[in-house]
Amino acid sequence: MEDKIEWVVTTSNKHGDTLQELKDQIASLEEAQEELNYRTRRNIQIRGLPESVTPVTEMAT
Repeated sequence: MEDKIEWVVTTSNKHGDTLQELKDQIASLEEAQEELNYRTRRNIQIRGLPESVTPVTEMAT
């Protein structure tokens, strides 16, 4: 029976963060941005501002 070699490749940035850690950080930031957009829209509605006002976080994307 032949032995199989399985390679596990990991990458990291200069701070030592692995690719999965970076993906987790991005997901966390995306969730925070969605929450911020929701709160901004809600505040716009509460204050009665025109709906044409766009949250800054949406303009940046």
